[in-house]
Amino acid sequence: MPYPEKDRTVYGDHSRTIILVAGALLFLVLAVAVFIGGLWPVSRGDSRELIFGIAEGDGFREITDKLGEVRAIRSPLAFKIYALVTGEAGKMKPGEYEIISSMSAPEILNMFVAGPQNEVAVLIPDGASVYEIDRILREKGVLVAGSLLDLVEKEKLEG
Repeated sequence: MPYPEKDRTVYGDHSRTIILVAGALLFLVLAVAVFIGGLWPVSRGDSRELIFGIAEGDGFREITDKLGEVRAIRSPLAFKIYALVTGEAGKMKPGEYEIISSMSAPEILNMFVAGPQNEVAVLIPDGASVYEIDRILREKGVLVAGSLLDLVEKEKLEG
């Protein structure tokens, strides 16, 4: 005895819709979980320190890619999305930063937006030439050797 056919109008249309909606929700939940996981710290127990530099003119993608290369963040893509969504992508300031492996991606981004916190006391003697000032600032780690001299030449400053 053959089975009676089910009425497709009752079962067919709704079951496909339910399956599609359930699949989409599952995909969304998994995508959010992967995104949040990408923002977690690289290490929770280990406190590895890393000095990370952002040079003047470094772009957002370049900075993010460098963070990924040195394994300061779990996911460059999650970092990029987070920075873009929060509106902080273009607000990172140049400087040297101390990143600890237990820092999350949002903590690192907030640090970059706030700017470097390294303060250095520098004493420049009266009458020092621009060459001496450049050397003093280089020794204190404030400037790269020759950058003050380049600025003086470029801007045609005296000193």
